[in-house]
Amino acid sequence: MTFGDSDALPLGEQVLLIGNPADGEPFSYCTGRRVKAEGDLFRSIDPKQYLPVDAPIVSGYSGGPAFNMQGELIGISNAAFTEDLSEYGFEHLGLLIPINRVKELIAAYCG
Repeated sequence: MTFGDSDALPLGEQVLLIGNPADGEPFSYCTGRRVKAEGDLFRSIDPKQYLPVDAPIVSGYSGGPAFNMQGELIGISNAAFTEDLSEYGFEHLGLLIPINRVKELIAAYCG
């Protein structure tokens, strides 16, 4: 697997997430785009810690890979907002841990 550069993922870029839904279905995937989450609800989203995407991340996707369209790993699925996001312009909003952050953590804790 090739690591991408999560800092270089532009707004609007399509991403592919792979997961194992908790409802017993086999592995599945969903797509979305990198978005900018603005507004009071999203104030605590640190862009160094999370990449917001409009993909419908469901229970069981956490910890799964997220790829750019070149097949590079750019993040790890982490969480999703479950409230009504229509006032913010989203039907779905998920958060990825950027792969650059993962690489920093590996370097810090694994040498």
